[in-house]
Amino acid sequence: MSDRITLGWREWLALPDLGIPAIKAKIDSGARTSVIHAFHVEQLGNGRVRFGVHPLQRRSREVWCEALLHDERWVTDSGGHREFRPVIRTRVTLGGDTWAIEATLTAREALRHRMLLGRTGAGRTPSGRSRRLLPAGPPETSPPTSMKIAILSRNRNRKLYSTRKLIKAAEARGHAATVIDVLRCHMNLVPHAPAIHYRGRPLEGFDAVIPRIGASVTFYGTAVVRQFEMMGVYALNESVAITRSRAKASACRRPALPTHRTIPRT
Repeated sequence: MSDRITLGWREWLALPDLGIPAIKAKIDSGARTSVIHAFHVEQLGNGRVRFGVHPLQRRSREVWCEALLHDERWVTDSGGHREFRPVIRTRVTLGGDTWAIEATLTAREALRHRMLLGRTGAGRTPSGRSRRLLPAGPPETSPPTSMKIAILSRNRNRKLYSTRKLIKAAEARGHAATVIDVLRCHMNLVPHAPAIHYRGRPLEGFDAVIPRIGASVTFYGTAVVRQFEMMGVYALNESVAITRSRAKASACRRPALPTHRTIPRT
């Protein structure tokens, strides 16, 4: 019997040492260290740290926690921002498994997930079973859940056949799909509080984004996709992948990509 456990790209975890029975975490194999959303972080002077947590987004319930201060480190987030963060050690529970992780404390108020479980935190369980990190998608054994999906397209009137088919496929599975004109998106570039406004209203609560960006709006379109990524929203096609695919000459030079001999003309 295989000792590998399949993880989805997000999971409900429990933090028993902190008195948190449920917190939604993003499983991110690209991040080394785990992160917990915390506010009013206070070092007590006896080797302990006190902080508050909002386990559920858009809920006012507060959980006040106290833990041993394990370390303090400089951490660079996905947006390139460096921050000096306190580090604690705590136990995390998923299903029938409980194991210890190291987690940094920082404000993630604007992000969708109140916790990020990095590859070191998800790498080993107490029984020595490796956890296989998946880039996306819930586990096959999980019950189906509805998602809120953003489709980035200039074609808001849904006349394109491909856009209509995407919406139809999403709705057939119980998901809600919204077509958003990428050029009408305005981004909040304040550090550590990424946000997107559309027609004067903030775009919140999205689980995934499907970019359908034309070549003429690649620069601004990928910036919007990158902003969604910083907000913790899963992107079907990442901004880096879109940018690389549009640079044809660079894409053809990649050694692992088999191509026919091509002679560019000027």
